[in-house]
Amino acid sequence: MLNAMRLLLIGEKIKQIEQLAPGFFHEFGIDSIPIIRMRDFLSHHYEDVDYLTFLETCRIHIPQLSLKIAEILS
Repeated sequence: MLNAMRLLLIGEKIKQIEQLAPGFFHEFGIDSIPIIRMRDFLSHHYEDVDYLTFLETCRIHIPQLSLKIAEILS
């Protein structure tokens, strides 16, 4: 449950940044669309979540995103 909430928060913040500065993440090689779609899906269709996809996202994609965000911040 905690990881789902974190994904919702990450997606919401990325969505807000994209609304304020469209294309911001694209400049750094981050495709924000799948992140925002994941957030929307978790928010509105949580009963249909495929847990294997969710685990793969947490294990593979989140660490990669974290590295890219760290690059942006440095």
